[in-house]
Amino acid sequence: MIGDTTTSDQTLTTVFSSFIDKGETHFNAVAAKNYTLPFITVPPLAREISFDLAAYWTIRAFSTRDWPNRNELLDDYKMVFDQLKDLENGDLKLSLTDGSIISEALSSLISSNREGQDPIFDVDEPTAWAVDQDRLDDLEGSRQ
Repeated sequence: MIGDTTTSDQTLTTVFSSFIDKGETHFNAVAAKNYTLPFITVPPLAREISFDLAAYWTIRAFSTRDWPNRNELLDDYKMVFDQLKDLENGDLKLSLTDGSIISEALSSLISSNREGQDPIFDVDEPTAWAVDQDRLDDLEGSRQ
């Protein structure tokens, strides 16, 4: 990808560019679970993960996976998927170049407006699930 306008260089540049977009899309899909997007300042790890995803998909697209010609470099980039999983689970935090941790979005917290009413699901067997009578009364009262 040296920009000499050869067909192979242009093809590789086009493919890598599309994989960068794909990497950013995958990163954003995972990061949106815990962070408010778009970032005001893009964390270095966001760029690194997006680049590594693009490299993985580019190497996979342009190399063989048949032994003995298998590209072992591809294995080195598989760790990026573990990083994405760690980011999704909150085990990996994003920071800026000064080391400050980017705060997570509060919207990732679970909240409910059903205070004082019993939960419906996951209490016992599905065949025994029932809606709290107070909730049914509230619904009935709101329809009148």
